[in-house]
Amino acid sequence: MFFGFIEGAEVVLRGSAMVGLTGGPTADFNMALFGDDPEDAAVFDEFVSRAGSIGVPAIAMLSGAASIGSQARARGLVEAGTAPLMARSGPVPDARESDFVCQRIGAVHEMPAFSELVASAFALDRAWVDRTFASAALLDAPALGFYVAYRGDVPMSGVTTTGAGRLVGIWSMSTPPDKQRQGAGQAVLLAAMRDHVKRGAQTFYLVATPAGKPLYDRLGFETIDQLSIWLAGESSQFPAH
Repeated sequence: MFFGFIEGAEVVLRGSAMVGLTGGPTADFNMALFGDDPEDAAVFDEFVSRAGSIGVPAIAMLSGAASIGSQARARGLVEAGTAPLMARSGPVPDARESDFVCQRIGAVHEMPAFSELVASAFALDRAWVDRTFASAALLDAPALGFYVAYRGDVPMSGVTTTGAGRLVGIWSMSTPPDKQRQGAGQAVLLAAMRDHVKRGAQTFYLVATPAGKPLYDRLGFETIDQLSIWLAGESSQFPAH
């Protein structure tokens, strides 16, 4: 649904694979996830070929159960280490008094603040963030949520959520370097989780970057899989080794 609401994006859902190509200038904008379905190998080949034909960098995340790592290497992708897939169930801590005010975005004029957080946190092209991860069109997607933590009138951290039922994904956890280690990331993440619990959520999942994992560990997320990361081109979040 996320990629489906981005203008011009190409989306594939087949087997246990998900492919989303936006045409953005770094691999972070063109991604795919693969599991252990037998059809995933064919989807992977199509993904690499399509990214190459339109000339965009791309990132593939392979489940530990996937068997296409050698296929990725043979197609010329570069391994960039691993990223834990983490999940958490159970009660979410109550809100504590703090100097952060966390809000769910509900209007187009609020999206630029979120966009700037994402671009700054991950060193991404701001214009492409406006077209993709912070596109105003995403506000029309019923199962997407965008949250921002403010200190006064200063946006400090943001997060995207996907899913509107019992299972909710956490994405684009965005705290710029100059705003980190002040509690903003934890504040906005917990606020988003509490909001979804009110709507029936029971389990949350995410793919952790090295910078974000200590926070998720503190909040009770547990690693349930190790995703291997493969790159065609460059990624801001997962630099090639």
